[in-house]
Amino acid sequence: MSTVAVRGSQPRGWWGAALFVLTEATLFGTIFGTWFFLRYKAPQWPPRGEPSPDLWLPLILALALATTSFLMARRSRGALALALPIQAGYLGVSLYLYVQDLHDDPPQESAYASILHLMVGAGLFHVLVGVVVNLFLLAKLADGRMTPYRAAGLRGAALYWHFVNVLALVIVGVEATAR
Repeated sequence: MSTVAVRGSQPRGWWGAALFVLTEATLFGTIFGTWFFLRYKAPQWPPRGEPSPDLWLPLILALALATTSFLMARRSRGALALALPIQAGYLGVSLYLYVQDLHDDPPQESAYASILHLMVGAGLFHVLVGVVVNLFLLAKLADGRMTPYRAAGLRGAALYWHFVNVLALVIVGVEATAR
C-alpha cells in the first residue's frame, strides 16, 4: 500500500517567487509614491511644455497582457506557449513606444519625464524578465515531462505574471493622473 504525502503549504519555489513579488511591489510603491509626491508639489502636472501621455495604446496593450494571467493560471506547457507571444508582443510594441518617448522627452529634461520613464522602464524590465523566465520554462518542458519541480516553477512564474499584469494596468492608471 502506498501513501501519498499531502502538502500543507506551497512549494519553496512558490514562496521564493512570492517574496520576490513583495520586494518588487515595494520598489514600485516607492516609484508611485515619488510620482504622486512630485505631482502634488508641482503647480501644474505635467509641467508646462511636457506632453501628456497618450494612454489608449498602452491601455489596450496592458489589457492584452492581462489576459495572459488566465493562460498562466492553467500552468501547462500549451498555455505557456500561448501566453508567450502575447507577452513578447506587448514587450516589443511597448519598447518601441518607450524609445520614442525617450527621444521626444528625455528624462534629464524634468522631474516629470524622469519619474515617468523610470516607472515605465522598470515595468518593461519586469516584462522582459517574465519573458525570459517563460522561455526557460518552455525549454525545460520541451521533453513533455511535468515533474513536481517544473510544476512549482510554473506556479512561481504564474504568480510573477499576475503581479506584472496588474503592475502594467496600475502604471497606465498612474500615467492617467497626468491628464
